[in-house]
Amino acid sequence: MTDLVFQDPKGAAMAITIIGKNHLKFTVTERGLVRQTPIEGLNFNVSGIIKEFPDLAGQPIIDIKRQGVQRFKDHIEKMKSHKEIEEYLINELAKHSYKYLGKRRAGFRFEKSR
Repeated sequence: MTDLVFQDPKGAAMAITIIGKNHLKFTVTERGLVRQTPIEGLNFNVSGIIKEFPDLAGQPIIDIKRQGVQRFKDHIEKMKSHKEIEEYLINELAKHSYKYLGKRRAGFRFEKSR
């Protein structure tokens, strides 16, 4: 199990826990409240999904979000290792102004990013 910790552009903390081969759990801390959610519980920007998957343009918003989540899950499932998933998430979130703070592996001490 690996926890990746990020800070979003607004300053809220977010941790992504990688469990097993390809199961992700998201924990968001905002204004002192902590909530855990699967990927379906996250708020996705529809224009960002359409930018990533142009073939979804013109569909109802609910379908766009559902398809975007499913394609993300399928992409994660194709990855072979924790390391590959970590690199993908760090690079992908950096494009969206998330600051990578560090990681914790299997409950050990927190490793800050360099």
